[in-house]
Parts: sequence; C-alpha cells; structure tokens
Amino acid sequence: MDSFIALLILYTSCLCYAATDTITQDKFLRDGDRIVSNGGNFALGFFSPGNSQKRYIGIWFNKVSVQTVVWVANRDNPINNSSSGVVKIDHNGNLAIFDGNSSNPVWSTNISIPITEKTNSSTMFYKLLDSGNLVLFDGNKGDFLWQSFHYPTNTHLPGMKLGLSLKSGLNWSLTSWKSPDDPSTGEFSYSLIRMEAPEMVLKKASQKVWRTGPWNGQAWNGVPDMSRNYLFNYSFVNNQDEIYFIFSMYNASIINFIVLNDQGIINGPTWVEGDHRWSNLRDYPGDRCENYGKCGAFGSCNSNNAEICSCLPGYEPRSPRDWYIADRSKGCARKRELLCGQGDGFLKLEKRKLPDTSNARVYMSLGIEDCEVECRKNCSCTGYASPYVDGSGCLAWFGDLIDIAEFTVGGQDLFVRVDAIELKNSMKDSKGSSSTKNKKVVILCVLIVVGLIILVTAFYYLFKEAKRRGLLQEKLQEQPLINLPTSRTNDETNAKFELPIFDLNTMTLATENFSPDNKLGAGGFGSVYKGKLIDGREIAVKSGYMSPEYAMDGLFSVKSDVFSFGVLLLEVISGKKNSGFYYEDPTMNLIKHAWELWKDGRILELVDPSMGNSFPEQEAVRFIQVGILCVQENAKDRPTMSNAISLLGKETPIPSLKQPAFVLISNHNSANASASSHSHNEMSITVIEGR
Repeated sequence: MDSFIALLILYTSCLCYAATDTITQDKFLRDGDRIVSNGGNFALGFFSPGNSQKRYIGIWFNKVSVQTVVWVANRDNPINNSSSGVVKIDHNGNLAIFDGNSSNPVWSTNISIPITEKTNSSTMFYKLLDSGNLVLFDGNKGDFLWQSFHYPTNTHLPGMKLGLSLKSGLNWSLTSWKSPDDPSTGEFSYSLIRMEAPEMVLKKASQKVWRTGPWNGQAWNGVPDMSRNYLFNYSFVNNQDEIYFIFSMYNASIINFIVLNDQGIINGPTWVEGDHRWSNLRDYPGDRCENYGKCGAFGSCNSNNAEICSCLPGYEPRSPRDWYIADRSKGCARKRELLCGQGDGFLKLEKRKLPDTSNARVYMSLGIEDCEVECRKNCSCTGYASPYVDGSGCLAWFGDLIDIAEFTVGGQDLFVRVDAIELKNSMKDSKGSSSTKNKKVVILCVLIVVGLIILVTAFYYLFKEAKRRGLLQEKLQEQPLINLPTSRTNDETNAKFELPIFDLNTMTLATENFSPDNKLGAGGFGSVYKGKLIDGREIAVKSGYMSPEYAMDGLFSVKSDVFSFGVLLLEVISGKKNSGFYYEDPTMNLIKHAWELWKDGRILELVDPSMGNSFPEQEAVRFIQVGILCVQENAKDRPTMSNAISLLGKETPIPSLKQPAFVLISNHNSANASASSHSHNEMSITVIEGR
C-alpha cells in the first residue's frame, strides 16, 4: 500500500512538472501565476511595463535578471485592474484574456476551426516552447493550430519568420511600442516588401526610414556587417508559398534577439551574464548614410567623406543652391540629355548598397554580361547589377536610382547608364588613375623604407648606448666639432631653414645628457637646453622630431620612432617641411595644421597642391589619418611601426583620433633671443634627424 502511494505521489508530481509549460481546459492562469518553458528559457504571465499600472499578458526571458518582454498578447487592450486578470481556453479552443468576471474577453487568439476537422476543444492545449513560441496543440493530431510567432509584436526571436505567407495572407512583421511604458502599437514598422527583389523596410507610418537592400545570396546587400559575423546563421526563403527571413544562433547558449524600439531604431542586444546587462551590437539606422534617400535620386552617400553626398557619374545637383546648403533631398539630374543608342554606356561603381528595388526587375536566366545587353535595349533602363554575389541573375532598374551608399567593405557592383561624353571622360580618368596608383605605390614604398631605417637606427642606438656611456669622453676628445661658425651668418636661406648640425654625442656631453637642470624651455617639437662645448663656448640646443615623452621626460621607446614617422608622413603628403610652417606662422606647425583641418572636415586641403585632382581621395584621407594617429600625444594611443605600415596598406578600421601632440610657439624672435642670451656667438644649435 505504501509503495502504491509513493508511486501515485511520484506520478502526480511528474504531471505537475510536465504541466508547468502548458495551459489546458482545466488549468488557467490568474494574475500572479505564470508558466515556464520546459528548458526554462522563457516565461509567460501578467506584467506591467515601466511605470504603467496596466496589466498585460506577455512572454519574457526567464533566465535574464532584467525583465525583457519579447511578446505581448493584449498590447492594445490592457487590463486596468491589477488583480482581476484571468487567462483560459474558451469553449471554441481560443486562448482568451478576461478582466474579472466579465464574459467578454479583452483579447483572444480568435481562431476558426473548420467543423469538418472535428477537433475536440478538450484535447487542445497551449504550450510555451523553449524558443519563446506559444503554440496551440491539437492533442489528437499533434498539429500547430495557432502560434505566437505568426503574430510578432516588436521582437524578432531566433527561429521566427519575418515576411509573408502567400497562402494564408499573414504578414509577419514587427511594430514598435508607443513608449517603454506603453506596448500598444506604435508608429514604426519593420516588414518585408514584396517585389521582384524583396527587401526589409523600416517605416514611420507610410514613410520609408531605412531599408536592408535586396538579398544577395548571403546577406542583405545594405547590411555588410551580416557577412562578417560569427554569431548568427541567416536564411532567406522565397517560393510560391512564402517569402521570409529567419535567423538562428550558432551557439544556442547565447541570448540574443532583434528589437524595433519605440524610437524607430532596430538593434540586436546580447545578454552579458557577467555584467548582468544587455550589450547592443549595432543600431539601424545608425550610420548617417543609412537614413533612406539621404542624397536623393541619383546621389550616393559615403559616411567616410567630409561631404557625404555626391552625384553619380554623369549627374549634377538638381538644385545647386539647396545642395550646397546641405539639403540634398532633391537629388541629382543628368548633366546633359541622354542620347540613347548614340555612344552611351555604363560605368561600374564598386562596393555599393544597391538602389531601392521598387522599380527594378529580375531576370534570373541572364548573367551579368547579358544583363548589360538587355538594359542597353531599353532606353528607360538607368542601371543594372547582379542580384547575387556569385554573379548570377540580372537586376535592372527603370527609373530613379535612390538610396545608394558606398561601403568600405561589402556592397556590390552597380552599373550606371551615362552618356557618350561622360563615358569618354571616364576613360581618360581611368588612364590617369593608373599613373596615380603608381605614385601611391612609390610613396608607400618610400614610407616603408623610411620606417625600416628609423627602426634599424633605433635598435642600433639602444645597442650602442651601454658601450657609448663608458667611452663617450674618450671619443669626444678625439672627434672634432663640425660646422661651428664663429659668428652669426648673414645667409638668409641658412638662417630661415637650417641650423648647424652636431652629432648626438657632442650634444649629450655639452648638456650633461640633457639634464633637466639645463632645460631652458619648450618649443616646436621638443625642449631647448643650454650647454657648454669642450672648448668652453656656451650654446642652446633644440631637438628636430622628438616625441613629447622623450623631449620632456627623457623617456624613449619604439613609439618615439613612430612619432617621427608620423611627422615624416604628413610632410610627404603635404609637400611642406614642418619648419616651413614655423616661419610662415610662429603659432602654427604641421601637426596642428593637420589637426585643425581634420576637425573642420577639410583634411584634403593638406594634400600637396601640385597633385591637383589626380589622387585617390580615400587613400589620401587614410594616409593622413595614419599620420595623425602616429603623432598622438600619449604614446599608448600610437600604433607600433608594423601596425602603422599595415594600416597604410589595408582597409582595416583606423582607431578614433584624439588631439595630437603639438606645442604652440609664442614668437620666433623671442626664441632667437632666448638662444642668443646663452651663446657668446649669438647662435642656436640643432640636432636634425633624418627626413
């Protein structure tokens, strides 16, 4: 008898545990109750969002300490009484929410089951799956008669479809909450637009805010980050029954989802258990070029440029006045009338977000070459591309090309129709660009060689330092001074740019190893020291390109050479010596000049004017960025020499720039006065290191 009771208790407890993730005819939910999915990932119950007192039935992450709701049943019909809510299955098999003893539900699943199926409502139950999907089961058949994944609110969970069912007419889309306190339907939506080349579109009411671009076989064309991730597995299905986008996690233990918030921003939070917080990977739209139609029709946007908008080849601003006051909404128009069939052709634009496909057609039987032939036949065809990254298919546009962006990484080739004159000019430019590329290669090689020389010199200096200390006095006695004039020179050129040169050993001895007691002050790129030569004459010594930490504190490292390399790089690009800036404006130097231009968005003005327009702007900006990065005030913010060289040749992101190291020089004449007051020969002496 005792054994029977024990078995009965065990059986009953198993039934209770098994029932914790279900709602049946006999088990309903009151406010304060909840059900939990079998694996404990999700919970369903009553909740009040934010500061609201209203009650809703929702699903949230059960293993996350910060309550994060992913689905709301009665989002537009809340219960005002905080303790009277009841959830149960009605006689038709619908899951319904009741407010107190009212016989009319405030919300229900509202499904209609055909009588021919002879479904018995007593065999039906609702189960919360570990995916977060609440499903209605028919116990006799094992089918899903209804599921919450078919009625998303503002959240896209792994395994949930976003798109269209062509059989049932269901639209699986996201709609924002009105506010963090109000989950009712907001003004933003994120849904799949059914076209020949479907894409996901974020809207505010009926106005487009952002779009993903078409599916390219691996990812959305306008979301290049998707092709560089190691967390998600994406799929896009387009057949006669349904069109949808779906994702899953490679590592199921990672908690992640996509949400459309009440501000109209799509982001993808990931739970960081160690910090007990959500970490957001990316916002869309986040980049300033991601706002829909930022540069108007036939315009292209590049967020890496100071002027982010530019017209496509063969086009010019439709309204120059509006364009140059930063209103690009009217876009661009052709420079000349297109004479179709009279020498017109197509120019290739690389790494582009493809234009809005609402006026595009797809020809899957054509390759990219046949696509050009097909587009050329129709004078209204404004451009074409391959819809897939493997080069298959043909996507042709008939009308305005709008919402184009240029990426650093990712994107696809877009071929734009231009007239005969533009095509001819482009061919001339391409010949010139090859010469420019050769110049760039030469400059890069020179910079690499200079960098290697600096590195070798630094290692040699460190290697010889120990030996030099013991033999310094002996060597200096044997080595005569060089280029020491006995009076101030009247040579204007020499006085303007070059000062007498002494070897480092002589200067080290004269200044007692650049002792702080001999420091007179700071100017240019280093400090000024007083010193005494072995013949008794007093001098003032100023360093050429010393890093701040070495010039001020005597601290030397490999990052000190990087500083010198940065100055040299800026000199090569600008075609000007740093000393040239000093004499043109005593309060300015090359580093400060470069930084001011960078802050003002006019960095290309630093490029040597002799280059004209025959240089690649993007590469020039990158070289200047690396130069400024190398002269950062804090040595920790500078790259190593190998990293600096790598950044010059690769399209890897460059760290954000901080204010570099530069010293304001009060007055050139006062500097001379300072030098002469400590020199019987009224002269300054400088150690000038290799340029």
